[in-house]
Parts: sequence; structure tokens; C-alpha cells
Amino acid sequence: MQDRRDFLQQTGAFALGFDQDVEGNLERIAQIGFRELKSAFSVKSGYYGLKTKEFKAMAKDTGLGAPNLALFLSDCFPAALTI
Repeated sequence: MQDRRDFLQQTGAFALGFDQDVEGNLERIAQIGFRELKSAFSVKSGYYGLKTKEFKAMAKDTGLGAPNLALFLSDCFPAALTI
């Protein structure tokens, strides 16, 4: 049986490496049995180096829904953020 500490160590390591193989990790998440996800943080810009629409399409291609992704203002309104 997995205890809380083991779970946190494994999921933390997974999260830190997510940027390295986004599509492969999304496929693994779908294989585990998840059908939806929410993502709002990445070490790289945007969603693991992808634009919002690219990430959502990749999630959809792996069978995952992403009904409420946090949007980055720079993706939606790039001119509004230029000073």
C-alpha cells in the first residue's frame, strides 16, 4: 500500500518532468483512467511550452477533456500587454 509520502514524492517527480514529454505524459494520464484535466502551471511558458489551443488539442487527441484551462492573457490579448 502506498502511503502519503510515497504518493507526494512520485507525483512531484512526475510534475517536474512533465515539460520533457507533454504528449507522452498526457497519454499516461489517460491510460491511468482520467478523462479530464486542469492545468495552470508550467516551468516553460504557456502550457508546457505550448499555446493554449495547442495544449487543449493535444489533450483531446489523447482522449482527455480540458474543460476549464486557466488562460494566459498573453495568448488571448498579446497587444494589450505590450507597453
